[in-house]
This record gives sequence, C-alpha cells and structure tokens, in this order.
Amino acid sequence: MNDDLIYARVVNTVHINGQDVEYEAVSEEIPLPDENGGTDATLFMTSYLRLNAEKTGRPILFAFNGGPGSASVFLHLGGLGPQIIDLGDGISAPFDPPFRMKENAACILDICDMVFMDPVGCGYSRALTGDAVKKYASSQEDAKAMLLGIDRFLSRHKRWNCPIFILGESYGTVRAALMAQQLYENMLGNTCNALNIHAAGVILVGSLLDRDKSLFPVERTVTNFPAIAAAHWYHTQGEKPALKEVMAAAEDFALRYYLPVLGLGKKATEEEREGVIESLVHFSGLPRAYFERHGLRLSVEDYVREVVNEKGLLISQYDSRFVSHPLQAGGQYHYESDDACFERLMPAFTHCYYGVMKDALGITTDRDYQFTGLQMCRAWEFDAPRNPIHFVEDAMRKNQDMKVLFANGYYDMLTTYSYSEYMINNFDLPTERVRHTGYEGGHMAYIGEAQCAEFGDDLRRFVKWATKKQ
Repeated sequence: MNDDLIYARVVNTVHINGQDVEYEAVSEEIPLPDENGGTDATLFMTSYLRLNAEKTGRPILFAFNGGPGSASVFLHLGGLGPQIIDLGDGISAPFDPPFRMKENAACILDICDMVFMDPVGCGYSRALTGDAVKKYASSQEDAKAMLLGIDRFLSRHKRWNCPIFILGESYGTVRAALMAQQLYENMLGNTCNALNIHAAGVILVGSLLDRDKSLFPVERTVTNFPAIAAAHWYHTQGEKPALKEVMAAAEDFALRYYLPVLGLGKKATEEEREGVIESLVHFSGLPRAYFERHGLRLSVEDYVREVVNEKGLLISQYDSRFVSHPLQAGGQYHYESDDACFERLMPAFTHCYYGVMKDALGITTDRDYQFTGLQMCRAWEFDAPRNPIHFVEDAMRKNQDMKVLFANGYYDMLTTYSYSEYMINNFDLPTERVRHTGYEGGHMAYIGEAQCAEFGDDLRRFVKWATKKQ
C-alpha cells in the first residue's frame, strides 16, 4: 500500500438485538487507474466488518450519499453506522457543541457488513489532476469509478463470494441505478471484475430517478402535492388526524381527482374545478385565490414562496418540519443555502466527524474532509443517455432475482414519497420484487431516534428477503 494513501484499522463492539457484535473498522483509500497505467484519483471508504463471522456468503452493503459531490458522512453518522450522532427526535437536534455520539442499536452489522464510500472529489477521496476533475464529474464515469472501488474492495478483503447490496441517497439513487445497469454492460473493459457480479438488492433513499424532470410533468405536480399536505399538517395547530391518514387522503385526492382535472385543463367543468379547489385549499392551507390565479397548479417551490409571503416562514424543502425566518418576507432565497434543515444539522456532522469519529477510526491525516465537493458539483455533467429509472428497469430485467427498496421521508419535498410510489406503479418494475417504505422524516429519512430504528428494521428485513433468509 502506498504510504501517501490513508489506511487505519480499529476494533470495537456494538450491542445489537441482545448481543455484542465485535467488528473491525477499516478506513482506506483505493487508487483509481488512469488510461496510462498511473493513478488519477482515489476513493476513500470506511468499512465495518464483523469479526468471528463466516465471510463466505455474508452480505455486504455499499452505501453513499448524493449531491453530486456529497460525502457519505450523513448515512454513516446519521443512521446506518454502529456509532451515530445523538440527534434526539431529529427536529430538535442540538445546534451548538458539545454534540454526543451514541451506539446504534438499529445497525444491521449483525447480519450484514457495511462499506461507506466517498465518490471522487468529496470526503477524503481525491481527483489528483485537473483532467481527473473533469473526467469524474460525469454521471457515467462516477458510477464506473464506484464499481471499480467495489471491485478493489472485494479483492483486497477476499469477499467475492458474498451477496452485494448497493444503497444510494438522493443523487446517490442516480448513481446506484447507473451502477446496477453497468453491472450488465461491458463498459469498463477488462479492468473491473465487478461487471460479472449480480447485485442482490438496490436501496434507493429519496429517489431522484427522473433526473431531468422530463417524465410526467403534470403528474409531478400531482404526486408532489401529498408532501405539501404533510408540511401543512405538521405546521397546523390543534387536533388533527394521523399523518399517514392525511398522506393517504391527499394521495387519493391527487390521483383520482386532481390529476384528471389538470389533464382536462380548460375542458374541465366549473363543478369539477370547484371540487378540486376546495380540496387544494384544505390540504395546503393556501387561499383559493391562489389556485384560481394559477390554474390550479402548485409546485413545491411556489408553496414555499407563498408560505413565506403568508406567514413569514421559510419551510425547508429537505425536511418541511424545519423553518427559518427570512430577513425580508417575500425576498429572494435559495432553497439550499437558506435551508433550515441543513443549517440545524450540519454543525453536528462537522463537529462529530472531526471531534469524535476521525480519532475513533484511527485516521491521522491532516487532509480536510470535504463534506461537499463544490469543485465536482460545479463541473458536473449528467451524461447518461436516459432517465435513471430505465436503468433500474434494465437491471431488474437482466437479474431476475434482484430486489429493490424505495425509502422516502413524508416531509421530503424534493424527492417525494408519492412520486416514488407513482414511478413504481407506472414503470416496468416487477412489483413482486419491489418494496416501498415511508418515514416521518425528511430527505434524510433515517434522521431521528424513531426513524432510525424503523429504517434499520426495514433494511434488516430487506437484506433477509433479498438473500432468501426469511
């Protein structure tokens, strides 16, 4: 191993389901080859491997976040790792240090090893040249690099005879879809043996599979509406029905009544329009004048803007439970830089990674950990020839055993639960091999003690189902 590459190994124990699970945590950097036999980039990953367990046939989960250009620290320390940040119920997470880590009783390390991967340009992963930045700031090259990283990991740790799971969040679902499809396409030449493996399962957290938003433009408005209803429900005082009841009612209204009337447009009768307006007002809390003025249409962005104007509150699109107060009602804002969810949660991830986890993992480098690789973000090119949902279709068609899990937060207004549900029911995805779970969380659906436990249980069931162990 090259001296300039990060490598660290520690041994620890986590208590899961009434048993102490001993594991080794390995943090390592894997070089990626360029066209001339040199190295133009590296991939950093932290793996958790159970000790004293039979390696043959033991599942391995490879997980990464999105961005593009986001490190895996959010999945790692937010909900999946054996040690996670104590964020309470998620919404009331502490804002200032000191922050606290806790043992993750929902971790699936008892039945499945885990590898958290940082794509090139974020975390400790590096593009070593300017040309490499341009090369890996590509949806297809990024996916190839991650597959090559899996290939090298399996060889280095002698784990080729194990079921493989791929988990991506947000843009990571695009990456996961491309990787699943590339497993069956000889796009890497002979440099990657991973082309010859089958993925037992793919987990899509906050799916972004309509990457260019070209599929179903009318339906997008309709299927995002239940997320608006969830936001309004959360911020409404007094007695109210359960969230899942509201979501079900909003989804039924949206598909049975809202969609047909929008499709009819000017052909809709006054009676049809009136019935829809009443429900839109009920579920959103916005005045009927808004819908009369905008042809019954309401996007997430417009909803957020109207709430700013009506109540002076800027609702997070990542997690609508979080709000901030704009300096000027009706003023300009950017949904990412002015997002109350990330403003609340980012300090905890930053302080805990540098203040706790780096030392706990035995990592001694002085290199900065790039939570968001802005250089890669700015250079990014989505160069896949089709929307990623079609790659999931291809992979499931070619691998008749592969299972897929969609996971969404009800308060996520960017990658909504109902839009994922709509895609499942309208694309060539064999429903007998697909599961869809929802959580009372946001874009990071697993944030919060209850959500983390529920997500862990669902992952555990999915891994057992996909490996035919239940």
